Amino acid sequence: FSPDGTQLASGSDDKTIRLWDVATGQVLWHFEGHRDRVRTVAFSPDGTQLASGSGDETIRLWNVAPGFLSRRIDGHTGLVLSVVFSPDGTQLASGAADHTVRLWDLATGQEVRRFEGHSGTVSSVVFSQDGAQLISGAFDGTIRLWDVATGKEIDQLDHKYTVLSIAISGNDRLIASAGEGGLRVWDATATVLETVPAPSSEIPATLTHFPNPAGAFTTIEYVLSKASQVRLSVHDLLGREVISVLDAAQATGSHSLQLATGKLSGGMYFLRLVTNDWHMTQPLIVH
Repeated sequence: FSPDGTQLASGSDDKTIRLWDVATGQVLWHFEGHRDRVRTVAFSPDGTQLASGSGDETIRLWNVAPGFLSRRIDGHTGLVLSVVFSPDGTQLASGAADHTVRLWDLATGQEVRRFEGHSGTVSSVVFSQDGAQLISGAFDGTIRLWDVATGKEIDQLDHKYTVLSIAISGNDRLIASAGEGGLRVWDATATVLETVPAPSSEIPATLTHFPNPAGAFTTIEYVLSKASQVRLSVHDLLGREVISVLDAAQATGSHSLQLATGKLSGGMYFLRLVTNDWHMTQPLIVH
């Protein structure tokens, strides 16, 4: 989301970035240039720029309005999975499959500092609120805290499993890490405060729909590991239900149905599946 919450940016396997109006669900800008799927997007603190990272190993900076490419940054030797602006908007940090975290000067596009220590793909990078520290999570199962000024590692936290995403609280006192094995919450002393286990295999964890973007119809497929009451619905970007697709008791196994999207105006929606003990949400784009 943009800092003011009025716009949403998305990166896709179709190699594009799209900017959406949250109120209407309409596409505002369409950015093209990456040669591989777009893995990550981030707004600048003032909302005037977008940064994107891709499987083509590049980072690109885009002017939001009007939409155009303002800078291409090369340097990583693996797909870029995470980008984040510094709180003052002058620098950008990135994490990639080359096991490194890198800090870039946005005025010049030059690498300022390289943070090395992870032994696996770096999947997520965030700044502390004061911009003095970087926190990175990786497939090696660790979360590392770095001093931005010196590039030195300050601390290391053990998530124990692959880390897919990390977040930091507004007061810099809590760090959350999510990935294989579940969710963990850490305090400033590196103590685990809470562990939320990953969903077991006994709850429905598969939901697919194709094509996406959808034309007049999209096919929805899902698997239930046990019999359940199932509710399937489509929601707009504000969370309002716009279509009730299904509300029925269903047996264990695979299920498939077609959703007519012709009554929906073009834009982004969310497809939500709710069972007795689980729920899933996926984006649905309608042409």
